[in-house]
Amino acid sequence: DRSAIFPDGRPVDGRIIEAAYDPEHCPPAKWRFLRFREDKTHGNHASVVTRILDSISDSVDLADLFATCVQIKDRWKQRNGES
Repeated sequence: DRSAIFPDGRPVDGRIIEAAYDPEHCPPAKWRFLRFREDKTHGNHASVVTRILDSISDSVDLADLFATCVQIKDRWKQRNGES
């Protein structure tokens, strides 16, 4: 209901929230509400949202990360002039 209000009388519509992607959360909704962002006056630009969704669809898992861990560390050291 887009006209819903919270018990304290504040409207739900038009508020900025922080959410986390969770494919198991209340299917088919895959975003879990975390908190209202009262510190923000505008939401993220559509390009930011698109990049986030692209990143999620790339789906790097923990096994993939561990498999490249040494390579990531070595390249980071190279960029920072370490040996």
